[in-house]
Amino acid sequence: MNGFILYQTCYGGQFVTGTVVDGAFSYAPLLDPQSSSQASAKALADWWEQQRVAQGRDDTPCWGKIDKLDLAPWMGWLCVYEAVGGGKQIEDARFRLVGTHIVEAAGYDLTGVLLSERSYSLTPQIVIGNLNRIAAHGRPALQNNKIQTLGGYAEVSDRLWVPFQDQAGEKRIIMLFYADVTVLVDQFEPSRYEKQFGHSNGS
Repeated sequence: MNGFILYQTCYGGQFVTGTVVDGAFSYAPLLDPQSSSQASAKALADWWEQQRVAQGRDDTPCWGKIDKLDLAPWMGWLCVYEAVGGGKQIEDARFRLVGTHIVEAAGYDLTGVLLSERSYSLTPQIVIGNLNRIAAHGRPALQNNKIQTLGGYAEVSDRLWVPFQDQAGEKRIIMLFYADVTVLVDQFEPSRYEKQFGHSNGS
């Protein structure tokens, strides 16, 4: 059982995908997936590239043309966001799929729910901003920053973001894979000091 979502939801921490510098939010950099320490993340990025080539596309493969059974090795730790509404800018997204391990850790399933209505994170607008960054990037990207929370918690994780086109040819389906997650608890909870809830998927 992984504890990263429980810390976000139960302890009231502020989960962010980046840092705050001089009062301004700065997103974590988008890294080359091959820099990941997790073989599973590299394999997923390689699979995406194979799909792009097989579909004869210069940019991103189409979600509707991939065989979802191919995702079985990563399925439990996947979260798929689908943008809703028109326009090129993602203003909201629906949880199209949430992996079983994520659901087990959180204690609830958000499949079908809008990100603006409820989230595994307490900062859905920052997640939406990051989705737009991934769509603009147009290729798989790794984020492995240490995530600080207002509740005194920190998370270290390898997270691979993977963009896809929808049927209209827009990059509006974004898949997130948690390749490795470790939660460290600091002095705010001394009884749980440095207790780790982690998983390393396929490395």
